[in-house]
Amino acid sequence: MTQNLARHLESVLNEGKAKWDDTESVDQLIEEMGELLVALQQFKRSRVSNKDVLEELVDVSIMTEVIMDRQIFGSKTEYYDMVSTKLFKMHNLTVKKSQ
Repeated sequence: MTQNLARHLESVLNEGKAKWDDTESVDQLIEEMGELLVALQQFKRSRVSNKDVLEELVDVSIMTEVIMDRQIFGSKTEYYDMVSTKLFKMHNLTVKKSQ
């Protein structure tokens, strides 16, 4: 990630924290996730482009960052520990599948 993008992300996260309380942040994430689900279903039916799905993925990612920055469901350390655990499990699954 470039330094400009990192600074911009931090700025947007701060705006999100100022704009939404915890409940509103979760509601916004739910809305973005719903839009992603719709886009994925439409993509399967060739009704939207890759770019449309990517846009919704980015929206979900941004709101996930807002949620994690607010530490609504746990600390960033807990989050990254869980990501590491999940990646390890995924790696083990892919290794088993390739054997």
